[in-house]
Amino acid sequence: QPWAFKRILDNLSSNTVKYTYHPGCLHVSLTRQQQKVLLLWQDSAPAPTTEELYLLGKQGYRAELIDHEMTQGSGTGLANVTALVSQANGEISFQHNGFGGLTVAIKFPLTSLYGG
Repeated sequence: QPWAFKRILDNLSSNTVKYTYHPGCLHVSLTRQQQKVLLLWQDSAPAPTTEELYLLGKQGYRAELIDHEMTQGSGTGLANVTALVSQANGEISFQHNGFGGLTVAIKFPLTSLYGG
Protein backbone atom coordinates (compact mmCIF):
# COMPACT_ATOMS: atom_id res chain seq x y z
CA GLN A 1 0.00 0.00 0.00
CA PRO A 2 1.50 3.36 -1.00
CA TRP A 3 -0.03 5.08 2.06
CA ALA A 4 1.72 2.58 4.34
CA PHE A 5 5.07 3.34 2.69
CA LYS A 6 4.46 7.06 3.29
CA ARG A 7 3.65 6.41 6.97
CA ILE A 8 6.85 4.40 7.33
CA LEU A 9 8.89 7.28 5.89
CA ASP A 10 7.04 9.79 8.10
CA ASN A 11 7.78 7.78 11.26
CA LEU A 12 11.43 7.27 10.37
CA SER A 13 11.80 10.98 9.56
CA SER A 14 10.21 11.96 12.85
CA ASN A 15 12.58 9.71 14.81
CA THR A 16 15.62 11.06 12.99
CA VAL A 17 14.65 14.66 13.69
CA LYS A 18 13.86 13.96 17.36
CA TYR A 19 16.79 11.77 18.29
CA THR A 20 19.77 12.68 16.10
CA TYR A 21 22.36 15.08 17.51
CA HIS A 22 22.48 18.39 15.66
CA PRO A 23 24.05 18.89 13.24
CA GLY A 24 23.41 15.37 12.06
CA CYS A 25 23.27 13.46 8.84
CA LEU A 26 20.88 11.11 7.14
CA HIS A 27 21.51 8.75 4.26
CA VAL A 28 18.55 7.05 2.58
CA SER A 29 18.78 4.55 -0.26
CA LEU A 30 16.20 2.49 -2.09
CA THR A 31 17.46 -0.36 -4.25
CA ARG A 32 15.90 -3.28 -6.05
CA GLN A 33 17.20 -6.74 -5.20
CA GLN A 34 15.55 -9.26 -7.51
CA GLN A 35 11.85 -9.27 -6.51
CA LYS A 36 12.39 -7.17 -3.40
CA VAL A 37 13.09 -3.54 -2.61
CA LEU A 38 15.59 -2.62 0.10
CA LEU A 39 15.18 0.64 1.99
CA LEU A 40 18.20 1.66 4.08
CA TRP A 41 17.62 4.53 6.51
CA GLN A 42 20.88 5.54 8.16
CA ASP A 43 21.16 8.43 10.60
CA SER A 44 24.03 9.74 12.67
CA ALA A 45 24.68 9.60 16.42
CA PRO A 46 23.46 8.71 18.90
CA ALA A 47 22.68 5.02 18.57
CA PRO A 48 20.99 2.61 20.94
CA THR A 49 23.14 0.03 22.68
CA THR A 50 23.61 -3.38 21.10
CA GLU A 51 21.20 -4.85 23.65
CA GLU A 52 18.57 -2.23 22.77
CA LEU A 53 18.69 -3.06 19.06
CA TYR A 54 16.65 -6.18 19.81
CA LEU A 55 13.98 -4.13 21.59
CA LEU A 56 13.48 -1.52 18.89
CA GLY A 57 10.16 -1.94 17.15
CA LYS A 58 8.44 -3.24 20.28
CA GLN A 59 5.36 -1.28 21.35
CA GLY A 60 6.17 1.35 23.98
CA TYR A 61 9.96 0.83 23.99
CA ARG A 62 12.18 3.92 24.00
CA ALA A 63 15.96 3.61 24.02
CA GLU A 64 17.82 4.64 27.17
CA LEU A 65 19.89 7.21 25.27
CA ILE A 66 16.80 9.38 25.03
CA ASP A 67 16.16 12.11 27.56
CA HIS A 68 12.51 11.16 28.07
CA GLU A 69 11.69 14.47 29.73
CA MET A 70 13.10 16.54 26.86
CA THR A 71 11.94 14.47 23.89
CA GLN A 72 8.27 14.01 23.11
CA GLY A 73 7.18 10.58 22.06
CA SER A 74 5.42 7.48 23.23
CA GLY A 75 7.62 4.71 21.88
CA THR A 76 5.17 3.88 19.11
CA GLY A 77 7.05 5.19 16.05
CA LEU A 78 9.26 2.19 15.34
CA ALA A 79 6.54 -0.16 16.60
CA ASN A 80 4.20 1.31 13.96
CA VAL A 81 6.90 0.96 11.31
CA THR A 82 7.48 -2.66 12.31
CA ALA A 83 3.74 -3.42 12.15
CA LEU A 84 3.36 -1.77 8.72
CA VAL A 85 6.37 -3.66 7.36
CA SER A 86 4.94 -6.91 8.67
CA GLN A 87 1.53 -6.19 7.10
CA ALA A 88 3.29 -5.71 3.75
CA ASN A 89 5.05 -9.10 4.13
CA GLY A 90 8.33 -7.28 4.59
CA GLU A 91 11.31 -7.67 6.90
CA ILE A 92 12.86 -5.07 9.19
CA SER A 93 16.16 -5.03 11.08
CA PHE A 94 18.14 -2.53 13.12
CA GLN A 95 21.94 -2.18 13.16
CA HIS A 96 24.64 0.27 14.12
CA ASN A 97 26.28 2.16 11.28
CA GLY A 98 29.47 4.01 10.42
CA PHE A 99 27.86 7.40 11.18
CA GLY A 100 27.58 6.46 14.87
CA GLY A 101 23.82 6.10 14.56
CA LEU A 102 21.14 3.65 13.60
CA THR A 103 20.44 1.86 10.34
CA VAL A 104 16.92 0.66 9.72
CA ALA A 105 16.92 -1.91 6.91
CA ILE A 106 13.54 -2.76 5.41
CA LYS A 107 12.91 -5.30 2.64
CA PHE A 108 9.58 -5.34 0.83
CA PRO A 109 8.33 -7.66 -1.88
CA LEU A 110 7.89 -5.51 -5.02
CA THR A 111 4.23 -6.49 -5.16
CA SER A 112 3.52 -4.93 -1.75
CA LEU A 113 4.74 -1.52 -2.93
CA TYR A 114 2.56 -1.57 -6.02
CA GLY A 115 -0.54 -3.01 -4.41
CA GLY A 116 -0.25 -6.29 -6.29
